[in-house]
This record gives sequence, structure tokens and C-alpha cells, in this order.
Amino acid sequence: TLPPYQRKGYGKFLIQFSYELSKREGQAGTPERPLSDLGQVSYRRYWSRAILEVIWEHRGKISVADISKETAIALDDIVSTLQSHGLVKYYRGNYMVSASSPRHLEEIVVAWCPWVLRDGGKGRGARGDGEARVGDGGLAVDPEYLYWSPDPDRLPIHASRRARQAATGSPVGW
Repeated sequence: TLPPYQRKGYGKFLIQFSYELSKREGQAGTPERPLSDLGQVSYRRYWSRAILEVIWEHRGKISVADISKETAIALDDIVSTLQSHGLVKYYRGNYMVSASSPRHLEEIVVAWCPWVLRDGGKGRGARGDGEARVGDGGLAVDPEYLYWSPDPDRLPIHASRRARQAATGSPVGW
């Protein structure tokens, strides 16, 4: 974000917007590297809040791969974020979400995204507006009002025929 527009929520908005587009594409996204110091802080804040909301919603019983599918955040970014919070363990070749206790997870959630607890512990669903809450304040992307379909040639190979048809708008498909 250009200097005169910093600290106004535009960077956070653009980060959230890019991940909403990644969700529509069905592919995990990651920022272009290398990140500036401020960029690293902004992305780490977004990742922490988005990931912790999902973990809290599932009460910690969710895999790193499932978090990636829900948030469209790349696996490496999820693992590094969870490591910074002490919430990941490597076991038999896989990374697993692991909090030492439910209280430990709650303390982290209170520090990073307290609105999850204010919403009755229901996370994103309590507001009924998708993921517009990620970021806590400022500008927010409401996916309900995002009208965009990905380029069908860029859809992942594993995308279902129905997803490809929805993206192209054609009942026949390709």
C-alpha cells in the first residue's frame, strides 16, 4: 500500500480480497516473495486470524490440508503461522494442528481474534456473512457480493465438471 494510504485498512482489504479470489479458483494462494517487513506483518496477521477462526470453529480437530481448503492459504504459510503460535506438530510425515490444551488454544484466539468468542464461539457463521469478519475492523470483503468467476483454463485439474461448468456458464462444459 502506498505510504499515504497505510494504516487505513486498504492492505488488509486487498489481502482478504486476493484470498477470496483464490477460494473461487479452488487454489491456495500465497503472496509474491520476497515480502517487505510491513508486508510480512500484514500477511502474518491475516493468516493468524483466518486460520485461528477455522481452528476454533472446528474445535482444533482439523488438518492443515483442510484449513488450506477452507481459507485458500498455502500449506507452507499455514504451517509457519501455526509454528509461530505453537499449534503444530510434525508426526509421521504430516503436520497436525495440536494445542497443548483447550485453554492454550482459547488464549491464542482471545489474543488474535476475540470476536470469535464474542459471537458465542460460533466463529464466522454467527454473523451470517461469510468471512467478512477476518481482520477485525476497517474494510472487509463480503464474499456474498463478490461476482467473479475464474478463468476455466486456470481451474485445478481436480475441479469437478460441475465447477468447470459453473465457471464457464456453459451447461455442456468445455
